[in-house]
Amino acid sequence: MNNINDIKLRLFIVGCPRSGTTLLQGLISSHNEITSFVESHFFNLGFKNPFNSGFYYVSKRATDLLHQFLEATEISGKLKKRLSDRIPDLPIIPGLGVKKWVTYYFSVLDEIALNREKRIWVEKTPDHLKRIELIQTVDPDIKVIHIIRDGGDTIASLFNGTKQWGKKFSIDECIQYWNDAIIKSYKRINNSSDIFIHYKKLAENPVNEIDKIFKLLNLSSQTDIIDRYNLTISSIIQDKEHWKGKNLKNIEFQSTYNKTFNKSERD
Repeated sequence: MNNINDIKLRLFIVGCPRSGTTLLQGLISSHNEITSFVESHFFNLGFKNPFNSGFYYVSKRATDLLHQFLEATEISGKLKKRLSDRIPDLPIIPGLGVKKWVTYYFSVLDEIALNREKRIWVEKTPDHLKRIELIQTVDPDIKVIHIIRDGGDTIASLFNGTKQWGKKFSIDECIQYWNDAIIKSYKRINNSSDIFIHYKKLAENPVNEIDKIFKLLNLSSQTDIIDRYNLTISSIIQDKEHWKGKNLKNIEFQSTYNKTFNKSERD
């Protein structure tokens, strides 16, 4: 078994959904030292935080989320079984076992990365933005990369995307979702562990913008990043996530605000 102490760096990509998180994940994971995974939703759905009180407890969904993640992840059956067999039991008393579950999740990603002969991994579930404090209680050295997209475009994309998710948010609900995410990111703007990138700049000049992140992470530049992106992007998108299909095409800046909303809706 690989030694998890060989892990060099753990990265989390967060932000409001539909802000370009998949594009960012694909570009970062194209680095020859980094691997990545499908979305897990482990922290935002696997833990409860009543009234944003700072008190967390393990949700009953945690076990299913881990099984679903392992099933969707490209690993051998032998490794999948070994990781599944180690899933902790659900705590009997709320609030107990939180650190144990977080530590287990990190060990899963560590072992998958090392099995792929990578020492750095990047996890991307946009709503893990709500759980950064929980994540860093177990590993304060984790780097968090926020992606910020223009509010109008993000809200338009959310409005369209939630229909595909079967949720169909109203415009006001999409506005609130984006505002909540921006506030959470803004509160962390002075944290040394956090890196911020703008979607428009990334989409218009992906090589230069990603190279800036690599330098901040003390990683080497990659001259063939787009070629590698085209080869790896499909491995982090599940078949059911058809709304992410645009990431399989050429990288380009897209604005859907005016196409999505009429004048009264834009007002």
